[in-house]
Amino acid sequence: MILVGLALLTAGGAALGGVVFADGGYQWLAVGLLMTGFGVSYALPALVTALVGAAPTGTAGAVGGLLNAVRQVGATLGVVVMGAAAAVGTGWALLISAAVCAVAWLVFAVARPAETTG
Repeated sequence: MILVGLALLTAGGAALGGVVFADGGYQWLAVGLLMTGFGVSYALPALVTALVGAAPTGTAGAVGGLLNAVRQVGATLGVVVMGAAAAVGTGWALLISAAVCAVAWLVFAVARPAETTG
C-alpha cells in the first residue's frame, strides 16, 4: 500500500503541476487533488503499520513517537522547500513534489525485495 500511495502522490503532483502549466480546468484540478488525497490515505497508515510492526518487542510506542516527530520535521522542511520552489513558480513546485514522491517510491520499491528475503 505504501507503493500505491506514493504512486498516487506522484501522479497527483504531476497532474496538479500540469493543471498550473496548461491552465487546466477544475475537473483536472479535482483529479489531481483526489489522487493526492488517496495517496496520502494509502501511504501513511501503511507506513505506520510497517514501522510499528517491525519494532522490537516493547518499543512500538517509542517507534510511533519517533515516526510522528520525524513526520512533523519533514512537513516543516517540506513547507520551507516548497515555499522557496513556489517563488520560482507554482507549477514547478508541484512537479518537484511529484519528483520527490517518485524517488521515495523507488527507494521503497528497491528496499522491499531485501525486506522479504531477509
